[in-house]
Amino acid sequence: MADDDIPLARRISGGGAVFHDLGNLNYAFIEPRASYGADHTFNRVIRVLKELGVNAEPMGRSGIGVGGKKISGNAFCYRRNHVLHHGTLLLSANLDKLHRYLEPGTIAIDTHAVRSEPAPVMNLHIDAEEIIEAFGGGMPLPRLDVDVPRFTHWDWTYGQTPKFRHKGEVFTRARNAAGRAFNP
Repeated sequence: MADDDIPLARRISGGGAVFHDLGNLNYAFIEPRASYGADHTFNRVIRVLKELGVNAEPMGRSGIGVGGKKISGNAFCYRRNHVLHHGTLLLSANLDKLHRYLEPGTIAIDTHAVRSEPAPVMNLHIDAEEIIEAFGGGMPLPRLDVDVPRFTHWDWTYGQTPKFRHKGEVFTRARNAAGRAFNP
């Protein structure tokens, strides 16, 4: 990715790696923790897709698929009284690049982090504005600007990585796999 000038960012919710380009549509729901239900939120997305003629269904523990191929991955972040449930829809993503950048390496890592759920993927070939309209029911939806420098900075991307093991060596926030010291 670095050789191709593709930035790496780490999201607050953790989870598996996600490829983003202009062919993705990202969505997020922030809900009260007391009334949040992942199934309810997944069903909201699936209902909108079905209204648009997409026969979507839950896939694995955090995905949405069509005919056994993943079209959406989701992640969750629980903070105090609220839950952030967010995901991405593959609309017209460059699947060659997606496979290239997300192909797992040969390095065995032992971690307590949530494991990825690799699956065959496909694009929906639906216009993003059509999906946004279906989600919003005619209401304008907020579009958020992301603090890219914060989420791509070394201190966040690697310096806050959960502890993991590689070849028997423990890596913590103080040191990444390349041996670079963490300097807050």
